[in-house]
Amino acid sequence: MMRQTALKAWCDIGTEALQFVSSRMEKDIQTQKALLGCKRLEDLQKVQAEFYSKALEDYNAEATRMMELMTAATAQAT
Repeated sequence: MMRQTALKAWCDIGTEALQFVSSRMEKDIQTQKALLGCKRLEDLQKVQAEFYSKALEDYNAEATRMMELMTAATAQAT
């Protein structure tokens, strides 16, 4: 039973990580396209600021999700 719980936890964490990386890569690509379309310095600064703000938000949310998954796995194991 313990092995199954651990395996499921690792699978859940791995799946979450892959989904997050995929999502962030898509956002990175969208940002690159937006940067290439900038004609003014102000536009470039706005795109960069939005990118960093959203990235920080996404990484914080992902850290919370990972902690929740680990907490749940620990609770199931005990």
